[in-house]
Amino acid sequence: MMEDVNKNKRDKLFQEIVKTERQEDLIFNLSREYQQSLDEFLEDLSMITREAEEKLSISSQNILFFQEKNEMDLIARNYVVRQMDGVSEEFRNVLKNLDIQREKLIRERNSLPWE
Repeated sequence: MMEDVNKNKRDKLFQEIVKTERQEDLIFNLSREYQQSLDEFLEDLSMITREAEEKLSISSQNILFFQEKNEMDLIARNYVVRQMDGVSEEFRNVLKNLDIQREKLIRERNSLPWE
């Protein structure tokens, strides 16, 4: 019976493929966690401003507060959107590179002759 001379190399490539897939999973999880933390930030901010609104009655002196609160809400939401756009782009680039790396490893492993 002949021994597979490429077994070690094939096994090593398989381990590298698994490592790359784990990195992809990590990136997906980090992206999800980051999105969740930004969503929680917006929820907290909304809760704080709602509580402040409830404590203040609408009067001429508080109209400025409500205008500033609405402006702050808009600024915070825009900030979160910009952050997610930037991070999402980075995550997409990393995932694309990992996918290319994984596909290259799979092709290399599959091209090894069985001897």
